[in-house]
Amino acid sequence: MKQLLLKRIDEINSKLSELNSIDKFSIEPDSTWESQFQYEPIKTKNDRYVYIEYKDVHTLEVDKTRYNTNNDDQMMDLTANLNWMLKSINKGLNQ
Repeated sequence: MKQLLLKRIDEINSKLSELNSIDKFSIEPDSTWESQFQYEPIKTKNDRYVYIEYKDVHTLEVDKTRYNTNNDDQMMDLTANLNWMLKSINKGLNQ
């Protein structure tokens, strides 16, 4: 797995632990609805797979996604998702 990707995952997991320690949630950054999400720490497996799991705080719907970093399409989706996650975590920390 690429070092830049691992660095981003570590950054997000660190901010997630900070967010959880103050009992706040990630907030959707691109909408006026400001939906709230509770993320689990991002997990990696076999230096190939990345697992993201989160729950919508209001509907309690759980979403689990696995990305294969050897697949270019999934890697693009993962990168976009990680960027979106970081924005939503930062918005939750700043409110």
